[in-house]
Amino acid sequence: MANADTRLSTPGPRIRCASIRLAASTISAKPPVSVLATLGLAENSGDSLISAATVGKPCSVSSSTAFTNTLASLSSVILFLPNSVAIMVFGFLRSSTDRVPCPMNIRDLFLTRLSTCAMSGVLLLRQLAAYSRWANTRFLDRLSEETEELLDRPVASSFPSLRATCLHIRDAESAWTLRLQGISTIPWPAEPATTLASWQKYTQALVALVDQATEEWSSASVVYHDLRGNRHEQPRWEMLLHCFNHSTQHRGQLITMMRTLGLDRIPATDLIVYQRSLRQG
Repeated sequence: MANADTRLSTPGPRIRCASIRLAASTISAKPPVSVLATLGLAENSGDSLISAATVGKPCSVSSSTAFTNTLASLSSVILFLPNSVAIMVFGFLRSSTDRVPCPMNIRDLFLTRLSTCAMSGVLLLRQLAAYSRWANTRFLDRLSEETEELLDRPVASSFPSLRATCLHIRDAESAWTLRLQGISTIPWPAEPATTLASWQKYTQALVALVDQATEEWSSASVVYHDLRGNRHEQPRWEMLLHCFNHSTQHRGQLITMMRTLGLDRIPATDLIVYQRSLRQG
């Protein structure tokens, strides 16, 4: 898909912006971002509907509804769209003899929307990092009340005990923090210490790194090797989402293990609980 038209539909005469032509090589280089940049966004502004979308034919408000819904389902990709892509798209906007040039305010709105969405992606990463630290801390506080014997008591799960599960989360967070910085030598485990308290500093290091993140940093790709020596290359935001999801998965296992061991006062660590706690102060 190398061509797409950007249309502006209003209650009055239809205004059509010029074709956006993006090379297929650009799309294949960064498929989700480039395809979405080619297709565009839909945005309500005053009396007009900006519908960037259809190929080769006018786009009315009604006919663009399904397309708009499709774009909505891809909103997570929009979050990490670099500003440079938005600028590139509008560099390809050209008026033709039978079309009214795209109004400058529409271009500004599009660029502002993309910039806002991209920065929202960074803010989302920061919130997820802060949430992960909050959830980890709740488990640390609760489990610190238990005996060493109970922390090491065998429980059927991915890892054989509460301590082993906590240390696995610690080691993974440490590894991803180093990979995100381009460090190739990954110690595993993160350190010889097996105290639960050792977990906290690695969580904090990850949060500190994400707090400094920018749009460009989060969208840039990093080459790294997994523990088996396999080479991978991914944008940092993908690596971060995996890291946060990985910690959430194993915290869920901690809850099941605690229940199996008959423990009470199990921490409530759902994301919505964290978000509500922020609103409540």
